[in-house]
Amino acid sequence: MLVAESSNLIQVKVLISNSFIHLELLENEEGNLFLASTANKPKGIVYYAITPSLFCAFAENSITLQTLFNESPSLFVQISSKDKTALYSRNDINVILASGEKTVKHLANNWVHKNMAMIEFQTTYKMITEKFQKNMSMRETEEIRLVYDDWKNALINADLALLATISADNFEWINDIGITNNKKQSLDKIASGNLRYLSWVNEDLTIKIIGDIGILKTTEILKLIVYNQRVNIVQDVTAIFIKQDGKWLLAGGQETNSKF
Repeated sequence: MLVAESSNLIQVKVLISNSFIHLELLENEEGNLFLASTANKPKGIVYYAITPSLFCAFAENSITLQTLFNESPSLFVQISSKDKTALYSRNDINVILASGEKTVKHLANNWVHKNMAMIEFQTTYKMITEKFQKNMSMRETEEIRLVYDDWKNALINADLALLATISADNFEWINDIGITNNKKQSLDKIASGNLRYLSWVNEDLTIKIIGDIGILKTTEILKLIVYNQRVNIVQDVTAIFIKQDGKWLLAGGQETNSKF
């Protein structure tokens, strides 16, 4: 739940400011976006959270300013007037924005510097879109890293249930001599107890995302017990992840002996 309090917000850009309406974009330390708008009822400036998708819909003239506010994820909003500043639950108060029935295009038409207003919105729209895409990429990169860590820990702990959950049904893994194991064969291999991991260190881990496919590359430094024999291995690994129903799964990969 995002609570809009002006004391915790940083100004990004004033979008429109005239005798009719003030519209200002802000953000908090976590990078969440907020707007400050002139309210007719109650009188004052109302601060509320927005999402990148909501702002983009507004900037594209798909929704009005009032709709943007009504769809805000803020349960509590701050309203500041000459007399007081207070937080209100949106369940207890009906907020009517000044020019709330208007889209960006209509707001700009009423401004003397119409062209400047549209340029301002277009610039902000581009900035928010780029930021949203960057944040999405960072979040998905972290999600893939977490799935890889789960897979790694599941192999070390021989956690067959977790391995089955995070591996895609069509999972295939190719070892350094070109042998391919499917999901069942890989699980049976761990279940046999003939392969145990003593230590596992990763170096030079990178992740690249292309649509619903993630490609993780890393060097793995392993100490194993294979058929009761201690083995030290350094291998380069490429792991492929796919996104299904909003979740990243390990689809397979390939390992090759490293020249490390």
